[in-house]
Amino acid sequence: MRYKMIVLTFLAALFLFQTAQAHEEISLLDVSHTLTKERQAGGWTIRTYIINVTLTNKGDTASVDTTVDVEDDEGFILHKNTTLNPGETKVLSFEWTTKNPQQQILNISYGPTSKNVPHTSYNSGKTTLTIEALPGYENNGKKTPGFEFLFLVAALLMLVYKRKHTAL
Repeated sequence: MRYKMIVLTFLAALFLFQTAQAHEEISLLDVSHTLTKERQAGGWTIRTYIINVTLTNKGDTASVDTTVDVEDDEGFILHKNTTLNPGETKVLSFEWTTKNPQQQILNISYGPTSKNVPHTSYNSGKTTLTIEALPGYENNGKKTPGFEFLFLVAALLMLVYKRKHTAL
């Protein structure tokens, strides 16, 4: 009986005096973009955007070194590292330039910089940001490719046929 009391007292002490484990809790508050510059170069419209990524730490300890990545459809990646104190909110700004006139989707992710720190729901995450197409390119790429080529070939064949019959 005395043995059971000692074990129960020990378990109760473990349960009652258990210390809470502190941890970071980083989350993505907002992602936005602003067109800052647009110029013409060699028949292309070059657009420069500022991409703002807002992170916050809702946890009760400072975060480990965290990397934020912005990656476009072509695999171009921008990186920034930061740490966040408890309750702190930071805006990380990236300058991103594109000549692609069509709609683009940017993949935005964040997580521990060190490969030795496991990625968890408390310290990592991801989202996407859609950059709108230039006017006139919204539906570009949704038509049958090469369809106009058939009209061109037919017109050339008719022209050759007409020249042969007028020469006879």
